[in-house]
Amino acid sequence: MSGKFAGSVIGACLAGLAGAGAAYAIGFIDSPSPQCRKIKGNECAIRFSYLAVNADPAYLYFLRVKLGDKLVFNSGGFFQTSAYIPGELIGDSIRVKCGAPGSSPDPKPSPNPVTLYGNQYSYTIEARASDGLGAANYGTVQCPPK
Repeated sequence: MSGKFAGSVIGACLAGLAGAGAAYAIGFIDSPSPQCRKIKGNECAIRFSYLAVNADPAYLYFLRVKLGDKLVFNSGGFFQTSAYIPGELIGDSIRVKCGAPGSSPDPKPSPNPVTLYGNQYSYTIEARASDGLGAANYGTVQCPPK
């Protein structure tokens, strides 16, 4: 995949084995790659354009975002089969430290001027449905230096 869906892995099944002849509809998570932007000094914010999940025909229990093991966003469902969360709803609420220049591996530094990234953060976006099935997307976002 490329472009804005580079960080998206759709339909990663985490649980459930179908019995003979059973058919399960597995939901999916749509999540364009997030961006990390500098707020002020060494403070950055990780932003998502949007998050979307579909659990149909089951009901959505939750959609969560974690940085490492830390829960940074949680949305619950109530008798709904899908959810769309615009990036504006999350906004700059996922605050992180930008990090010193060169804090994380820089796969392709630009030559003019030399670009070194700050910290990088691994994220997990996970959802669970009432039928016990779930899906998850994984990725890494790099922040600008402080």
